[in-house]
Amino acid sequence: MTSDAKQLRQQSYVSKLTLTNFRNYAGLSLAFGPGAVVLSGDNGAGKTNLLEAISLLTPGRGLRRAPYADVAREGGDGGFAVHARIEGPEGQVEIGTGISGSDGAGESGRRVRINGAPLNKRGTHGGFKLSGIGREWGRFGIEEFLEYKSIMG
Repeated sequence: MTSDAKQLRQQSYVSKLTLTNFRNYAGLSLAFGPGAVVLSGDNGAGKTNLLEAISLLTPGRGLRRAPYADVAREGGDGGFAVHARIEGPEGQVEIGTGISGSDGAGESGRRVRINGAPLNKRGTHGGFKLSGIGREWGRFGIEEFLEYKSIMG
């Protein structure tokens, strides 16, 4: 195995991304392997929406800073969900975020779960701390995650 292949195997990456009522996606499930991902499609197909969904798995308002009601799919129930399975050298982590339809109008309604358990108000859960892009995210480096799983539109 080459040194590049060994390094790639040690990187964290999204192995599965699932969206429900997110922007133009009623439902979508994508599986990924380690390495770069390039998506192509017509303007308005939803490529940037995928990147926005991934950005909501970090603290803050996402790359577009849109109100949550705008992120929920038009014609849906007013809520949305984003879920990712992240594989890394120390194992697998599941992270999800979203709002329920009844919380769509309120900006405080977004919830985050890591491995099925809610994240507390301090942004921690077990061995994980969400602290932003480019900083350590528990056992996984978000900067590496976004660098190696960038989705280009």
